[in-house]
Amino acid sequence: MPHRQQAAAAAARPTTPTTPEAEEPPFDGKFRVMYQNTYRLESKRPWAEEAALACLREVMHEMLGAAEYDAAKSGELAGAVAAEVRTRIQELNFDRYKVACVVNIYEKLFQGIHSELGCLWDVQRDHFATYNFSNTHIIATGTVFGVYYE
Repeated sequence: MPHRQQAAAAAARPTTPTTPEAEEPPFDGKFRVMYQNTYRLESKRPWAEEAALACLREVMHEMLGAAEYDAAKSGELAGAVAAEVRTRIQELNFDRYKVACVVNIYEKLFQGIHSELGCLWDVQRDHFATYNFSNTHIIATGTVFGVYYE
């Protein structure tokens, strides 16, 4: 019987809400800035495919120019190339665009390669640039996406 009484007493106790909205921090004397929507859909500095392609081409030639294929290190190299491309594209300051970059490195062994990328796309505002690089040892494909962010 004591167990039932404890359960009933626990159910009768008021509980405090645990949602984040209910736990408002105390006022610390600082006012928060609230921004209004701009309702502007066009970018002040839109994506320039030629500039993105030039960055992609330049980085791939710099970092992969004399590269030889090594299965153990090609993943790290592809990641480093993608990070450098993304950094240089972000330095171009395209307004309201998020940048993503995909780089694939393959060993050149006279094989065929078929690769596809698919995305949910806004045809008017989202853009991409792709470049294929080749030397005597490797084939590399790089694609950089500029996805419009409102």
